Amino acid sequence: IGVCVNRFKNVPAKSKVAILLTDGENTAGLIDPNISAKIAADYDVKIYTIGIGSNHPVPVPHAGRLFQQHLPLDEKLLRHIALQTNGKYFQASDTDTLQEIYRTIDRLETTKHKEKVYDEYEELYHLPLYSALLLFALEQLLSLTGLRRLT
Repeated sequence: IGVCVNRFKNVPAKSKVAILLTDGENTAGLIDPNISAKIAADYDVKIYTIGIGSNHPVPVPHAGRLFQQHLPLDEKLLRHIALQTNGKYFQASDTDTLQEIYRTIDRLETTKHKEKVYDEYEELYHLPLYSALLLFALEQLLSLTGLRRLT
């Protein structure tokens, strides 16, 4: 969260959005996630939190086999971060749910922006031009032979 806020703090955008996909366990950094969320809110960075994990044993693939493993999920912290930053909390239980969550966030965070669009045109005038020149040259060549024009 701290790195995200640091990148966003000088950005003059109307909407600053971060998506945090985590189990809620703070395994990196020295700043408490609650303090990081408060700082994010101060800089108007909205955080959508997506919880992955479960408070029950889940099958985890490893070396071609499935093992039951406990992957703790700190929903309380993730809900608090989302609430404090005016974001929203989601829980992803599988890949399909995660994709739907991203589509939902995409619908929630639509911003109109102007963009210059350049159309690339390929000129095709040379095709009929070359055909006409070929027919003209053929007419000139044939007029020198026995296939002259009747006048």
